[in-house]
Amino acid sequence: IKHMRRAVDAAINSSRRQGSSREYARLPNDDADEHVGHRLSSEEGSVATGAQPRPLVDETRLAKLVDSICFQALSITVIVANAGTIGLETDLPTWGHWESVEHVFLVVFASELALKIYAHGATFFSCDNVDIYWNAFDAFVIALGWVDAIMSAFASHISGGQLTTLLRMIRLLRILRLLRIIRFLKQLYLLAFGFIDAVHAVFWVTILTAVLLYMFSIVLVRTCGRLPDTDPNHEFLHEKFENIRTAMLTLFVMMSAPNLQTYIAEDGLLENRPELGVFLVLFVILGSFGMIAMLTGVISENMFEKNQARLEESRKELERTLDLLQKHTARIHSELPLNQKGEATREDIISIAMPQILTLFEETLVEFTEASLTHLVDVMDLNGSGYIDVDEFTSAICTYAAGLRPLSIQEVNFNVNICMNRLETIQDAVGEIASALLGRTRDQQSQANTDLMKLLSVGNMIGVRSSLRQS
Repeated sequence: IKHMRRAVDAAINSSRRQGSSREYARLPNDDADEHVGHRLSSEEGSVATGAQPRPLVDETRLAKLVDSICFQALSITVIVANAGTIGLETDLPTWGHWESVEHVFLVVFASELALKIYAHGATFFSCDNVDIYWNAFDAFVIALGWVDAIMSAFASHISGGQLTTLLRMIRLLRILRLLRIIRFLKQLYLLAFGFIDAVHAVFWVTILTAVLLYMFSIVLVRTCGRLPDTDPNHEFLHEKFENIRTAMLTLFVMMSAPNLQTYIAEDGLLENRPELGVFLVLFVILGSFGMIAMLTGVISENMFEKNQARLEESRKELERTLDLLQKHTARIHSELPLNQKGEATREDIISIAMPQILTLFEETLVEFTEASLTHLVDVMDLNGSGYIDVDEFTSAICTYAAGLRPLSIQEVNFNVNICMNRLETIQDAVGEIASALLGRTRDQQSQANTDLMKLLSVGNMIGVRSSLRQS
């Protein structure tokens, strides 16, 4: 880690001393990755001029700070505290320091927004920024707070009921700050925006419900709402089903909160009109339980489809990021000192290439640590030659950026199976060679024994002949 930091600091200091434009960090400004290279291009221009003073705060570190989990947790805490304060102010309006407390929260939120704008620069409100709508919403809510503070300061000098009403409406809009918490909590974000995406389906379920209520209300008004005055249940039914509007409201209340006890308690109503009791039971089962189940199913199905669409979009975004990384890692490797085979040394990779990869990862929002990047260099050299070619370099960077995926596990399993098959093949070949050698050794040993026996036999015959001659 220390070695990596020294390499990064040395590369940055060297470019600043020489007034270099740091071409290694320049990303092309085309349609595919214009939003990725914008910040790098701006930073290069400021360094290349050599005339501007060094900023008091490192914008890269400040951007990491405002995007960190700790900073987001602090923002959530302040938002929740502000929402609690608004609730207490509603219940205890006589306390005289609520305005001062609100000003403190307003200064905190404005400081947070100012830090984010300073850290991210012009890209904070850029149309290419995926959080452009959230950023605009934050700025709108904070601007409303400042408008409220300014108008409250001059409200004592200006009289008028319309101004008071406007101030009251602006102060009520402060509760919109609580919606910002959705931005930081992933599960709540998916749930809220899944429901928003399901509004289209909910709209058609609402239309179907309105049509059914309208049909049933016509039937009830004509059959139960216009009874003669002599009917014992005339007053009750006239109150419930006097006209279409009243009947639809009565049926909607029964759909949302079924309460048949009201109709059962009416003397002689269901006894004299059993068909009304059957209708009410079927309406509760189909109209209340059925419509709620349909609405729940439609919302769930729509949210599932939208989540699948988001996953597909995330996959496409990952592919675009990997294509961008592959293109720029190949360019970075080509700018290194290479041997005749087009390979770079490990030292050049660490000192020259990895600082550029670190900057590239920051711009493409790839999560990394300096220790993991150092270890990544160690595993790039697949053949153990001490040199790293462009394929090894590009494959290692892209695989790291893609993270652990099911395909990566499948590739590992595939390569392991290939190695096992090759080992089994080698083992079989070695076994066959050993068997052949063992058989040949046995044959040679048998032949040697046979030759030895022949020699012994010949020697014995020669000895016998010598004995005979002597005798």
